[in-house]
Amino acid sequence: MNDQHRIDRIEVTPFAIPLTTTVKFATGSLSAAEHLLVTVHTESGVTGTAEAIPRPMIYGETTVSIAFAIENLIAPALTGMSIFDTAQFEHRLRHLAGNVAAQSSVEIAIFDAIGNALGVSSHSLLGGFAPDVRCTAILGSGSPEVVIGEADELKETLGITSLKVKVGLDLAADIELVTRVREHAPDALIYVDANHGFSAAEAVRFVRATEGMLDWIEEPCAADEVLGRASVVAASTVPILGDESCITTREVVNEVLGARSTMIGLKLQRTGITQSQRIREFCTALGVPILVASQGDSGIGTRVSASFAAAQGSTATQPAELAYFLHLENDLLAHPPLIENGRLAVGDEPGFGITIDADKLTHYRTDGK
Repeated sequence: MNDQHRIDRIEVTPFAIPLTTTVKFATGSLSAAEHLLVTVHTESGVTGTAEAIPRPMIYGETTVSIAFAIENLIAPALTGMSIFDTAQFEHRLRHLAGNVAAQSSVEIAIFDAIGNALGVSSHSLLGGFAPDVRCTAILGSGSPEVVIGEADELKETLGITSLKVKVGLDLAADIELVTRVREHAPDALIYVDANHGFSAAEAVRFVRATEGMLDWIEEPCAADEVLGRASVVAASTVPILGDESCITTREVVNEVLGARSTMIGLKLQRTGITQSQRIREFCTALGVPILVASQGDSGIGTRVSASFAAAQGSTATQPAELAYFLHLENDLLAHPPLIENGRLAVGDEPGFGITIDADKLTHYRTDGK
């Protein structure tokens, strides 16, 4: 069977879908989902699909660099490999440093192809722990009135009561924002993401001023401020979640053992499947909370993240950031994800359940084809 499903080629298609509102955070802003559709083709005709998501302000990758890496470095190394020989993926790419989004998207597409070849859902192949996951919505920036209004709408229309609030731009305004949101939604799960926007001293002031209001705090200051970050952890009564500081397995280990992060955000779009499993098992073994976070996924990445989150208990019991696709004006999927009662169900379709609408792809692709 392995001989029938060898990788023949890897196709990369850039696309851009406008966001309904600009998403702002401490290190930049986004007005469109400028991603790449990655398709692994096998000699048997079975395909696997994923999306690659560039974040030049975090990982240094762009749509151009990702496409180049896949077409000129990754595809030649993997051509002829059976999709079932998954350990070969890291081995064949062991000399390729960085390029986290490029490598992750190809590996995800391979795992999608495995499910499609077997006629089994990737969720089941990865563990199949739970049928659905609680969804966190990432709220847009703005005044307390705007943020509260968005939270109310999400609760009323989709039943979402797990909220992530962006901070890190103005300490005093951020403290007021958190205070107002918590007063308005006393029973909601609320956490913030500063995207390294505070200095260590500002972060300590923030955690003390918001004590008792938040469930955890994400990336309050730069991880490079080693002693400062440790002081923030010491001052906080809630977990400090590592995101940009915890991209690789090595970084996760260093942050956790160094007590600079006491909770970990896992993004499939930068650590793929194998490394994400490795990080999840490490955190589970040490009792470190771990959640599946958003890289700004469209419906494609959302299906992958939901399948992975629901597959094992350590991630299925945490809310996952699966509502970002709601910021997009449309989606490439024939059937976009559906959130009901604040939860997203994982289907039983083969692979990750990704079916691309050809007309939508034609409309949003940016390569002129």
